[in-house]
Order: sequence, then C-alpha cells, then structure tokens
Amino acid sequence: MTVADHQLELPTAQERGLPYQHFPTGWFHAGWSAEFERGKAYPLRYFAQDLVAYRGESGALTIFDAYCPHLGAHMGHGGKVCGDNLVCPFHGWEWSPEGRNVHIPYSSRPNRGQRLASWPVRETNEMVFIWHDATGGAPNWEPPTIPEWAAGEFYPLHPHCTGDWRNRPVAPQFLAENLADPAHQKYVHEATDVPEMIEFSAEGPLWHSRQRLVWGGRKGGTWLTPGGEKVGYLDIQGWGLGIALFRFVGVDDTVQIQSIIPVDHKVSDLRMSNFVPRHEPDAVVPTDRALKRIEHLRRQVGNDLVVWEHMRYVTRPPLPPEEAKAYMTLRRWATTFYPDATPPPAVESADALAEGA
Repeated sequence: MTVADHQLELPTAQERGLPYQHFPTGWFHAGWSAEFERGKAYPLRYFAQDLVAYRGESGALTIFDAYCPHLGAHMGHGGKVCGDNLVCPFHGWEWSPEGRNVHIPYSSRPNRGQRLASWPVRETNEMVFIWHDATGGAPNWEPPTIPEWAAGEFYPLHPHCTGDWRNRPVAPQFLAENLADPAHQKYVHEATDVPEMIEFSAEGPLWHSRQRLVWGGRKGGTWLTPGGEKVGYLDIQGWGLGIALFRFVGVDDTVQIQSIIPVDHKVSDLRMSNFVPRHEPDAVVPTDRALKRIEHLRRQVGNDLVVWEHMRYVTRPPLPPEEAKAYMTLRRWATTFYPDATPPPAVESADALAEGA
C-alpha cells in the first residue's frame, strides 16, 4: 500500500470532531532555507493546493500556485529557473517573481494578461514561512525572529538541529492546544511533576504562557542536570496556530520552534527547529551532549504524535478547575484564526466549566 493509498483511508480533521471547515490564517513553516537551492524549482503541496517554490539568482525565494495558466503543466516538476524567473517545462513560458508572464520563446510578445497567484514568503532564522488566508487577506503580522540566532550564539540550524514528520494525521489546532496544557508535560513528556502555570495571555496573533518546572527532580543528577535538580521555566509563545516557540529558561537556554503546516484536511507536516547554544564560538557541528539534547526533544514530539494521530477532538471538554481558564482562553484566541469560527463560551468561572454548566 502506498502513502497515497493510506492517506485516502484517513478521516479528515472535521470527521475527527474539529468544528472548523477552513484552514487557519497565519504564517506556516514550509521548510528550511537550506533546502531551497538557487536555480531550482521544487514541488510543494500545502493547504490542499499544489505549489511551486524556486530560488532565483538574486537569492530571493518565490512560491506560486503550481500550474501554468497556458496548458496546465505543474512547474514544480521539470520547471527551470532563468535569472529570477520561473520557466515552464512544457512550452518555456517565463514568469517573473511578481507572477507576470514576461516571455514566450516562440511568440513576439508575452501574454501580459496572465498572472500566477503568489504566496507571501518570509525567511528568518534559516526558516521559510508562507502566509495562508482563506479569504485572500495579506499578512498583518510577522513570524518570530530569534535575536540570539542573529548574534551567532546558536549552532547552525540545518541539518543537525532539526526534525520533521511528514504527512501525519494531525491538525494545527492539536499543537496549539498543548501551549495551555501543563498537565500533559508529566504524562506525555516525562516531567517529574505537573508544572505550575505561572501566567498566560492572548493578544492579537500571540499567545504567551510561562510554566514553572523542575528538571531532574528527586534525582542526584542526570545527563541534562548533572549537578542535581534544577528549577526553571518554560516560556511559550504561539504565533498563530502554526508556530510554537519554547524557551527552556534556567536549564540550558535552548530555544525550540515546533511548527505544523496542513497538507490537506487529513494530514500535516510537522517540523522541529532547535536553537542550541554553542559551546565554542565558531563550532558548526553540535557536541555529543547537544546532539543528545536534540534527540531528546525529537523523542518528545514522537510522544505527542502517539496521542494526536489517534485522538478525537472534544468541543466541550469536562475540564477541571485547575486547567479550565487557560485552556478555554486559548480556544477563544484560536477562533480568531478561522474565518468560519464561532467562539466558545466566555470563561466566567473555572468551576462552572468544570461542572459542565
């Protein structure tokens, strides 16, 4: 059985209980900069659409809808790059980075009325982000940047500090809801105790929360905490529903971005980018200890997937008072990214929510 056959058998996110029909609005991680070489065209499929990405001679990355308006060739398969233009493999029509037809090799003039739909692209922290809005709106916020990366404090990101899981039956909402859920740190991610939620807020495209954790609790020493247990904080940012940024404050100061981008209504691609502090200023390859840390973080994503890939979304969960307010605040914030969303009830009382009132 092929991957495509298996995908046909999977339920959609809506069949698993997710109440939204549209993909969420926002920036989504479509790959790492190093994966897109100059002078090459690459086929992509995201948001149930076929796309083509290419990097021109100037170094700029452009992403279009994949099919040539002339006779429908997919320009990610066999397409070429000429300067900063994309060349269709079928009849050689050239398209500028603005999506305009600028050359037809066997005609005296281009077809200026034809345009390719382009996708907004940002490259930051060695990562490629594309903007999706089902209503066609332009970006109204920017993806996160990491100042320490720009200052050279971390190892180069790709390939040693990354991880990816392709075509997994997970929706962006599943990742986002982890940000308000400290209890799962104990039962999914091997925390000694349930972390304490110190604070949380949701404003515009940004969710923020801080959890107090004990690493290496009740142990004399571990590979991560060789001097015994450490009390630290997990600072969390959600940038829309596609980007989750974690800072491990007081432990090893690693910064992690977990990201998810829908392929279609059944599966998504997940990626993990670990910004690990260098032990030597010019080091390119992480040390064995740093690689062990990265592998540990990869394993935690695998633990999440065991749950996410088989869960059914519960629209009105019977939450206990300890988790109700943060969880439902996040759900209300999440509705702002769906064009078809109806916000859940306002959180007036955690006790009332816990009792199902």
